[in-house]
Amino acid sequence: MTILPPTHIALTIRHTQDKLPVQEVLLDEEGGTIGRAPANTIALTGDANVSLVHATLELIGSRW
Repeated sequence: MTILPPTHIALTIRHTQDKLPVQEVLLDEEGGTIGRAPANTIALTGDANVSLVHATLELIGSRW
């Protein structure tokens, strides 16, 4: 297990409805977005239940 600095976050994305591979994503202090649009940091393309930009991951102070 890698120890991350407090300005980083590690995400594991498991697709429950598809046979897509598990994604491991590391974000730094700049954060990122999750959504259906390909321009997102984490793009969940092809899932009609997900908005184009569904969520924003943002570091505020020392909290995500």
